[in-house]
Amino acid sequence: MGGEARAETPLAVVVSAEWEGMEEISIPVLRQLYLGRRTRLQGRRVRCVDLPAGSRARGAFTRSVIGRSERAVERYWLRQTLAGGPPPPRELDAAAALAWVAREPGVLGYLEWNERAPPAGVRVLAIVVNGRALRPGDLGYPIRVPASPSP
Repeated sequence: MGGEARAETPLAVVVSAEWEGMEEISIPVLRQLYLGRRTRLQGRRVRCVDLPAGSRARGAFTRSVIGRSERAVERYWLRQTLAGGPPPPRELDAAAALAWVAREPGVLGYLEWNERAPPAGVRVLAIVVNGRALRPGDLGYPIRVPASPSP
């Protein structure tokens, strides 16, 4: 084919390092949490944080986890709000999202994974796929930001 393979960036799902016993999660459970259809894990109330609308990371997360476009998810949350349903995930920039996740067990977020070690106070969850716990960088890891097209 003549071209170089472009690297994709994994998106790591993160929780507070203090959230004991929380080591892995599946895409269906993530979807339920991010759509407000589930609010508890391991007996703990869970709050989700989203990166800014229109960001590449949020678009990739929404497509990979929710299976819909950002626009479709916006319409979903509008209908939920009008029907008196649960509130959507809180939207924060990456630094504020990580700070919230790190200081409060029960907050679930995601970030572009460009590092080998998680930021202080944060634990990266494995994603369970077909019974296997995969981490960012593992072959078959399901949540990725596509590579930017070359200029």
